[in-house]
Amino acid sequence: MTREATPLDVIEGRARWCVVEGDAMTVARSMPDASVDAVVMDPPYGVKIAEWDADIPPQAWLDECLRVSRGPVLWFGAAPKALEFGRYSPRPDRMLVWAPSFALSCSAAHGLMFRWHPIAAWRPKAIRGAIHCDVLTHKTDGRNTWNHPCTKPVSLMRDIVEAFVPDGGSVADFTAGSGTTGVGALLRGRRAILVECDPTHAATCIERMAATEPGEGS
Repeated sequence: MTREATPLDVIEGRARWCVVEGDAMTVARSMPDASVDAVVMDPPYGVKIAEWDADIPPQAWLDECLRVSRGPVLWFGAAPKALEFGRYSPRPDRMLVWAPSFALSCSAAHGLMFRWHPIAAWRPKAIRGAIHCDVLTHKTDGRNTWNHPCTKPVSLMRDIVEAFVPDGGSVADFTAGSGTTGVGALLRGRRAILVECDPTHAATCIERMAATEPGEGS
């Protein structure tokens, strides 16, 4: 059933997850106000899948995420753009940093590789203590297992979901990529709405969510 579920099915508790192949903000705008417990996403930066991807996402994206979420909104960013999060209204309430230990991230600018990613957080009151400090050192595994340039470690997304989404709650990721936010959500007993514009990556999201639903996938 969850392969054919809709965001409304997840919102109303009839399904644990859904994957929508489509435009991020088109789907977000179709959802009711305060319909999920959190939004956690990594908008594209410099991977040439959106006209603005060399810059931070437009204000309209933040407005929709804050409208849809009744709790936190967390956005991963590109290292060179960290200070530009201050251009938003409202400004982020907290900045986290993911600095993967013993591995280079895929973020690059001016020929330089960065080992850290800022995570801007609005309304970021943590539910649990899975996030103990503002610097997260979850290791990458050094492989591009899911053929996506920005795949996150399952452990990182699992801990973020556990920290910022209440038990049994729901999280939306409007730029789902390979679906790791959703995997982390299912592993921690949360529901997930994933939106991905690329058909290949959307299929990967479905594959991973279906494998994880029994609680065994990664």
